[in-house]
Amino acid sequence: MFKSYLTNRSQVVKIDNVESSALPITYGVPQGSILGPLLFLIYINNITELGLNGHLTLYADDTCLFYFEKNVHDAIARAQEDLKILFEWFQHNLLTVNITKTCYIIFKAKNKIIPLHDPLTIDNIPLEKKTYEKYLGLRMESGLTWNKQIDYIKNKISSLVGSLRNVSQCIPKKLRFSIYNSLVKSHLLYLIEIWGSAGKTKLQELQRLQNRVIKTLFRYPYLTPTHKIFKETKLMNISQLYVYNTCILIRKIIDGAIHTNLTFTKKCHITKRSLRRPSLLVLPKTRTNYARKNITYEGVQLYNKLPSHIKNVSSFNGFKSQLSKYILETTH
Repeated sequence: MFKSYLTNRSQVVKIDNVESSALPITYGVPQGSILGPLLFLIYINNITELGLNGHLTLYADDTCLFYFEKNVHDAIARAQEDLKILFEWFQHNLLTVNITKTCYIIFKAKNKIIPLHDPLTIDNIPLEKKTYEKYLGLRMESGLTWNKQIDYIKNKISSLVGSLRNVSQCIPKKLRFSIYNSLVKSHLLYLIEIWGSAGKTKLQELQRLQNRVIKTLFRYPYLTPTHKIFKETKLMNISQLYVYNTCILIRKIIDGAIHTNLTFTKKCHITKRSLRRPSLLVLPKTRTNYARKNITYEGVQLYNKLPSHIKNVSSFNGFKSQLSKYILETTH
């Protein structure tokens, strides 16, 4: 079936009203085809078997390599070895590396100075070194902060305030919730499990914007106390959204509902009086404040703080319902 789909095809290029002659497609898939992405993934499937030094992550045609080293020179050396292997693999498989879209970032503590080092290269062409880069919608910074990501979310939501003010005057309250969820909450929720542990100053900026949006959309007076608008609308603030979504993610991982490299270990603490399944997770050992902001540490802390009767709810939907009720009633 695939053979008949891929063979005996030709391609024409048209610029303005000038059309080229048809030429046969000797390799590749028809551009814009539905099967294109699937066939591409099948085609590059063995890239994971190259035995690279780094940790390889793939999403469609986006490829990332991560290295964990104590000094930058070792990381650069190991990465350069992998780039040579990858370049040869691309050539062998008739694939082209878009060097203009290929870059690298050195992640470090905010105030740590990185010594001079040779640039990474592909086919002797130096790659661009960046201080931040967007990957799957997440803006990652070399200093391990989430300022760029939060600024992006603020800009997206701020641009909506005027429109929300206008539309709030002519729609019922029920529809306002739908608009909030689709246009505002969707931006706040995207990968909040990762950037939600950012510094308090940046999160407070986003919180003030959320307060403003809710007051505007639900037509509260400017001086209305913040706790009142959240209590009456039953909406979660930034901190509550972070706790809720992080605990939901951890529960999914525990239940095996999603595929991930993250794993959590439950503490074995069964006494003669209680034979219920253990609900506490083992907290990993960490040495830095950055590591304590990771979901594998802070997320476990948040999950462990939940009451046992919530963690022991067997159904996932029941867990979500109990968790939402608990967060709205006990946190601010």
